Amino acid sequence: MVAPVSTVPRVKSYMLEQVQAAVDLLPGAGYATPLVIYDRPGMYRPPELVVIGKIYDRRVSGFAMVGSGGAGWLKEDYEFEAMVYVFRPGESLQVEAYERAWQLMSLIENVVRADPSLGSLVIRARPDRSYDDSEWERDGKGWIVSVTTRFTVCAQI
Repeated sequence: MVAPVSTVPRVKSYMLEQVQAAVDLLPGAGYATPLVIYDRPGMYRPPELVVIGKIYDRRVSGFAMVGSGGAGWLKEDYEFEAMVYVFRPGESLQVEAYERAWQLMSLIENVVRADPSLGSLVIRARPDRSYDDSEWERDGKGWIVSVTTRFTVCAQI
């Protein structure tokens, strides 16, 4: 018997594909289309970056009595994090950066809200909590605004 795998890899792939498709339809706000990636960015930092990030606090518990302990026996609960980074040059564009960052995060949340089963991969997913931050870019060239949201996921495996 091969135990079923976690939904984590498929959920991250689904989110990456769906968010990329949604981002491609957005007006560019005068900048290049946001880059959508897995996990933390490297050295390349475009003006707009969307990150399908880490998995936190994965827990597995019994879900249904299945004689073999195979598919459907377990339930997994976890959180995944999505982050948006927006850079705007100069001192006067902080509000624009802030509004665009939240616009991009709303796009990610709407992907989940439009299909809480994430393409039938999970029982349910939902936005859970968010926070934002803004800071002057380290070389003094403009503002960087980040918005982070954690989503909770419940899946039968």
